[in-house]
Amino acid sequence: TGMMDNPAILTQIRMASRCISIQKLGILYNPKDDSSVLQLGILREVAAQKGVQLYEVAYQPDKAAEPQIQKLVGHISALYVPEDPDLLSYFDDIVKIMNGAGIPIIGEQAEMVRRGALISVSPSYYRMGFSGGRIAASLLKGDIIPEDIPIMRQQDPDIVINMKQVNLLNIPLPGDLWQRSRKLYLYDGQPARP
Repeated sequence: TGMMDNPAILTQIRMASRCISIQKLGILYNPKDDSSVLQLGILREVAAQKGVQLYEVAYQPDKAAEPQIQKLVGHISALYVPEDPDLLSYFDDIVKIMNGAGIPIIGEQAEMVRRGALISVSPSYYRMGFSGGRIAASLLKGDIIPEDIPIMRQQDPDIVINMKQVNLLNIPLPGDLWQRSRKLYLYDGQPARP
C-alpha cells in the first residue's frame, strides 16, 4: 500500500520528445543491476508504443567506461540513463562524451540533471511525503484500512531541466514546458554578472 517512486518512464519520454528528437533513443544500462534491467524492460515497451528505435548498450562495470559509452555515438539522437550506482560513478564521462557529440541525455532522476542531463521527470519527495501523510491520517482516524489502500504513483512529478544544457545544445523549449518545469541554472565556476 502507499506511495511509490518508480520512474515514470513513459512521462519522461513524452516530456523529452516535446523538445528533442527521440526517434533513435539509446539506453546505457547495467545488466547486473535488477532495477536497471527492469527499467530497460519498461523502456522497451514504451519504445514499442511510441515507434522509437531503441539502441541498447549493456554497461560492464569491470571494463573501461569510455569505450562502452562511445558505442552510442553515431547511433542515437538522445540517451536515457537509468539510476544505477555504477553508471552514476561515470556520469561525468557520459555527459562529456554526449555533449561532444551533441546528444542530449534524459536522466531518470533530478540529480542527473544537476550533473549534466538535459531533462528528467522525477518525483517530488516533499509532495510524495505529504500524500503519504494524508493516507496515514486517514488510517489513524479509522476511515480506511491498509488493504483498501492501492499502491499509488505521484500524480504531479517535477519536470527538471538543465538550462546550461539547453543553451549548449541549442534546444528550443516549448513555452508551456518551460513554464511548468523547475529550471536549473548552473553557474558553477562562472563570474558573477553585474
